[in-house]
Amino acid sequence: MPDQQTKTKKLYSLNAITLGTFIGGPAAAGTMIRRNYINTGREKQGKQALLLGCCATVLIAVLMLFIPEVWLDNLPNYVIPITYTLIISTIVSRIHAEDYKRQKLRQGSFYSQWRAAGVGGIHLSILVSIFIAWVYWGPGDYDTVQYDRGLVALQNNEDQAVQLFDYLAAGQVDQAISFNRDIAMPLWQQNLLILQRLGNIEGLYAQLQQQNQLLKEYYQLRLQSFQLIQKTLVEDTDAYQLQMQQLDMKIQRITDQLQIAMATKLTSR
Repeated sequence: MPDQQTKTKKLYSLNAITLGTFIGGPAAAGTMIRRNYINTGREKQGKQALLLGCCATVLIAVLMLFIPEVWLDNLPNYVIPITYTLIISTIVSRIHAEDYKRQKLRQGSFYSQWRAAGVGGIHLSILVSIFIAWVYWGPGDYDTVQYDRGLVALQNNEDQAVQLFDYLAAGQVDQAISFNRDIAMPLWQQNLLILQRLGNIEGLYAQLQQQNQLLKEYYQLRLQSFQLIQKTLVEDTDAYQLQMQQLDMKIQRITDQLQIAMATKLTSR
């Protein structure tokens, strides 16, 4: 039975896990569920949750290979992320029902929604970093040195930009506003400029050009998302919540397409 010290630790609420899952996918859900299990003294179940979350992410990418491309093109952006988010939310409401009851009875605290969004954002970045690394497998009939340097810069900028969520999770609003304005948003803008330069490299094959277009759309959406976060923080309002959710759905659709591209190449090797 968990000791008193374990009982005082924070948990991710159902709403927080739902938000993080919608942004970062099943792997993000596995990360948060794992933390809940660890903080309630069940580390073994936590490891299993993380493994299942990662496996579910891979499974979704593979299953999407069997969906006709025409269907995917006509499928609304929100269908896939909302489907697995609802499934995971239902599972969480069952496996953590008693944990949530005990936490409320002893007036325990919960992790913030910003922290959950940060977990989702980090997992989103991990997916993109895997995609960027995968690009190295392509043919090399172009200036690979220049292109590879650009890919490294893209990922370094993203790794730094998502540190915004660390400030938000810590409740450091003023620092978050400054970081987002002076560092994070300019880094997303830099990534768009880097992609523009990479697109001008001679000899890029068609598939790589298509992948660059997906990355361009991804970084544009990330910039818009961080701009809305900035407005939310500066104005201290929830008025942009719906717009942020719509952006998250578009971002998820782009990452789904990146996963399909990776899975297609892996199965064709």
